[in-house]
Amino acid sequence: MVEQYGPIDYAKLAEKLREALRSTFWNALRRTLKPLDENSDLGCVYPLSEDEVIYMQCLATTPYVARYNLKTGRFAWKVTGYSQPFGIDYNPVDDVVAVGHGSGIVLLKAKDGSLVKNITSVGGYTLPGIFAANFNPANPDELYFTVPSQHVLVKLNYKTGAYSMFGTWGTAKTDYTGLNAPTDVEVDPPNDDVLVCDCHNNRVLRLNVAIGTVKDLMLLTRPQNIRKLRWGLTTQRLRLTVIASEAGGLYPMYTFGYERGRRLKFVLPMQLDAPRFTPDLSGMWGSEVEGYEFDLDRLNELYVYHPEQAVLCNQASVSTGGFYSPPLVPFLLGKNVQLVLVSNQTGVLKIQVPDRVSEAYSMGFLPMSVPTTFAWVDYDSQSTSAGVYTYKFYNPPPVFRVVYTPSADATVSLFAYFNP
Repeated sequence: MVEQYGPIDYAKLAEKLREALRSTFWNALRRTLKPLDENSDLGCVYPLSEDEVIYMQCLATTPYVARYNLKTGRFAWKVTGYSQPFGIDYNPVDDVVAVGHGSGIVLLKAKDGSLVKNITSVGGYTLPGIFAANFNPANPDELYFTVPSQHVLVKLNYKTGAYSMFGTWGTAKTDYTGLNAPTDVEVDPPNDDVLVCDCHNNRVLRLNVAIGTVKDLMLLTRPQNIRKLRWGLTTQRLRLTVIASEAGGLYPMYTFGYERGRRLKFVLPMQLDAPRFTPDLSGMWGSEVEGYEFDLDRLNELYVYHPEQAVLCNQASVSTGGFYSPPLVPFLLGKNVQLVLVSNQTGVLKIQVPDRVSEAYSMGFLPMSVPTTFAWVDYDSQSTSAGVYTYKFYNPPPVFRVVYTPSADATVSLFAYFNP
């Protein structure tokens, strides 16, 4: 028997969804920025004042960086010539804007967009695409940035050329001496902290400002963006930190903010590129194709969840060495979890959790913050038959990973479903 369904009124369905989220997500929105450029896709919106922003079109037909007045709808300036411009940071001391782009970092005068410096190399290394470069609040001559394709974090004095590097150029690492496709970085001198999204290692590392020592880390699936609440260049000690996930991909998207390293403030089921706080610290801009400005008072203390799916592997070849998933976080994604395993072999499915949680500021006390000395330990273990096997959590740990070991080389699909 074939089920028959009537026509679906998608406009009505969209309005029902909007109504369900209105008291949280939609009421937190102040305004949006949606330029009319062909193939418009904003990378970052940096607010200079209540009505003036600097933003970039990273994937428009003609990529550009511009200073724009939201009230008048007019450009103060627009600069082209840089492929895939993305992250922005602003140094109000020198009125300089740093923009990461497809072949380095460009420094522009915020007043008129004139060129200050185009940084295309560090030492003997030619810079490929840079996600974002951020000024050191304690010394605006210093820039911190990652080189995702070369797996390093760089601290650079752009005036003298002096630099230091964490990681090994061109070598992805999984231990605490390096990185794997790192993206965003935030500098927090009051706490002697540098926070770096080590995206493909599924963690945020906390280093000292000299980038020589890893203090602790946060376990997250594909973290991509990070920002701490700051007034101009000055970070606010132990105040709000916002982290957002990698855009697209096979894993659930999230944006969340936490305060003082221990209190969760909000969770949104979306990926916001480049969160940036307004100068009066009452709002936050972020981009998901277009730009959104959120009211922080309305956003804080609100949690918006919706069903999410993680495709951990799909028709993958798994040897008897086993498959290890990235860390998964019901704490952020939803408390009801179901795993669906499809394998042509029998095997063992394990749920593993960290054996300890970090209590160090500014990362600690959230359940996915751990010291560098943590280890994964078994939380549960199940023997599985060939075919489809379902595992349900009735009270899931706040963070866990899945390990599947087949009895012989197998073809495996593994999915995780999260619900409120």
